[in-house]
Amino acid sequence: MITELLVDDEPRANEVMRSLLAAHAEIEIVGVAGNVSEARCLLETKSPDVVFLDVDMPGGSGLALLVSVPDGTQVVFVTASEKHAVRAFAAAALDYLVKPVDPDRLADTVARVHKQAASKPDTADGDPGEDAGATMLALDAALSAPLAGKTTLPMETVGDI
Repeated sequence: MITELLVDDEPRANEVMRSLLAAHAEIEIVGVAGNVSEARCLLETKSPDVVFLDVDMPGGSGLALLVSVPDGTQVVFVTASEKHAVRAFAAAALDYLVKPVDPDRLADTVARVHKQAASKPDTADGDPGEDAGATMLALDAALSAPLAGKTTLPMETVGDI
């Protein structure tokens, strides 16, 4: 069972998402929050697999909530505007849905959630955060390292990308 938290300041939007997610029996809604503050409180007591999160809410942006989302919890933004998509994906969002949410598009998102849940490392053998931290440090070092003195790629290489 995949657990999820809904966060949207519009009660109707939460009801619509609840209704759309009802078509996915493998999803269990473990909480509904109407603002960032409520969501923070729920995240302290629950550890959902995924948070369906609005961006523009009174009293705080959904983007500001990201620091409170536990490691291993995926975030899917559900918002009325496409303008925050780049920032959302830069913050490692799993997906970005634009309201009104299309049921077929939501099904694709649920499939992504399944894929991520299936690829989670087994926590019984140790802290997955250690491996994730080491991976992030290695990635950061690799991206920061100079490319053996090359500042550009040959055009024929770019064509292969």
